[in-house]
Amino acid sequence: MENQELIYDDEQAVVFILDYLKKNSKCKLKRDDIEYLMDILYDFYESTGAIIEDDEEVPAGKEEVSFDHEDMFQFVKDTLEEEENSDRFSDEDIEAVLAAEMAYCESIGIVSDED
Repeated sequence: MENQELIYDDEQAVVFILDYLKKNSKCKLKRDDIEYLMDILYDFYESTGAIIEDDEEVPAGKEEVSFDHEDMFQFVKDTLEEEENSDRFSDEDIEAVLAAEMAYCESIGIVSDED
């Protein structure tokens, strides 16, 4: 997959996550819920320097980025609390969305299951 640009498509990610949750989880989140949580995850990725816009160059040493699952989970929880939405999602809902989003990233080759 050398020289092939990996593109994260927000719309495809939401559809993938909704389908994944139907098959693999008891949580019954709606599309708006997924989009809201995805916005928070985008903020997390941006805060770690993992998101490089089209007109930006990849900084030296940032070719690969790894994420601690617990850091991601805590970031989502903290953001929900800051936005006074902490009671909107259970821990299980958040965990399910994180797992589904990671599965999407694996499916398009952005991360491997070894990460």
